[in-house]
Amino acid sequence: RFSLGNIEETQKTIELMIKNRVLVSNILHPREIFSTQEKIFPNPYSNQIRFSKEELDTYMREQFNRTHVAARSTEIQLETTNELPTIIKERRSCRQFDMKKHIKFLEFSHFVSTLKQVREEKIYYHYASAG
Repeated sequence: RFSLGNIEETQKTIELMIKNRVLVSNILHPREIFSTQEKIFPNPYSNQIRFSKEELDTYMREQFNRTHVAARSTEIQLETTNELPTIIKERRSCRQFDMKKHIKFLEFSHFVSTLKQVREEKIYYHYASAG
């Protein structure tokens, strides 16, 4: 946040942001975008993972079977169905929420159950996942 009327402070901050490549005039190469992320979160996987089916399969298996430490002791039995809930099938990008209207647990449960892992021949999800 800038002090009102302090042009010098604002100019120095903007110059610093340009110097540190926070403010840029063109599209950055993905390597430059993610380089700071890799400093904070080192990548434990080989750079060859995208070229090796075995390495990629190992990575996918690890990612699909991971759980959060806090989630290991907590379990909620959700109502399940093979059909996607109407609330999912009829959803729209523009939503209006009525915070005073309560939803039934069954509807909530069906909605949340669409986010679970499905294990058949392989593990998959009903939604797009980057992992």
